[in-house]
Amino acid sequence: MTAAPPLSFAEQLALLGAPLDIPDGSFAVGVVSPEGGSNAQVVTHKDGVAAWADIQDSGDAFNHVLADGTGLGAFHTVSGLTAGQVLRASGAVAAAFAILGFSDLSGSIADEQVPESAVTQHEAALTIAETQITDGSLLARVGDAETIAAIWAFDGGTSGASAPFTVDSTFLVTNLNADLLDGQTGSYYTDADNLLMSVIGSPTFTTVQHMQDIFHSSGWTGGGVLSDAGGGDIDVTAGTGLLRAADTPNLTLSYCDWSVSAGNTVPDGTARFFGVQYGGGSPQVVMKTTDS
Repeated sequence: MTAAPPLSFAEQLALLGAPLDIPDGSFAVGVVSPEGGSNAQVVTHKDGVAAWADIQDSGDAFNHVLADGTGLGAFHTVSGLTAGQVLRASGAVAAAFAILGFSDLSGSIADEQVPESAVTQHEAALTIAETQITDGSLLARVGDAETIAAIWAFDGGTSGASAPFTVDSTFLVTNLNADLLDGQTGSYYTDADNLLMSVIGSPTFTTVQHMQDIFHSSGWTGGGVLSDAGGGDIDVTAGTGLLRAADTPNLTLSYCDWSVSAGNTVPDGTARFFGVQYGGGSPQVVMKTTDS
């Protein structure tokens, strides 16, 4: 007996007496057999068309979400990951989760450096050493707790013909005094020893202090009143005057004050002379037996 040829898919449907109603995304095993196909395949049906397909997970007949803002899709799991990793191609047909580093980037950021046109900022405390800033680089936004540890020269342009920098503020820098700019404190410029007068050549005396020393002499300017304290004692009130450290002409002449001197005893039948001496830098009233 000769075997009958296999029925076509349409003939099989006709023998069943009614078309198969297979929902989209479903498949049937061993019911109908379209022509073609291979071992272990099954017939699937979608949009009124039946076709052979490999057996896959039940969820594979639908669209899949790999991941969204809340996590992985329903049919996916991962393991062994570290926070911060991203899914990256590791070859032409391979991919894996890995950390994205500076060396993996090109363009504006590469090898932990930025081009001159890029502007960067750092929110935390930051110290930048001179060796970390290369010629032509730009550092922007130096905040409250950030320090640039370097020595820079501001030349005001290549010709040095313009201001090296400007300060857009009317507030004083309280700890930036003249002594930090040129080594001279403000008191230097108010000291008469440093104020020069007009001279010819290189004379011995040149300053305002020299004029004071030469034109004036030691003497009394106020106070120093003597009074009888009784019992042979003499009191001398406080006073002011000018003194030299020694009896030498043209030695520095300085203004001075002295304190009250009380109870200076003058023996009966004698003479005493009162004056004021330098006293090693502490002017004081003295009583002597001679006028010296």
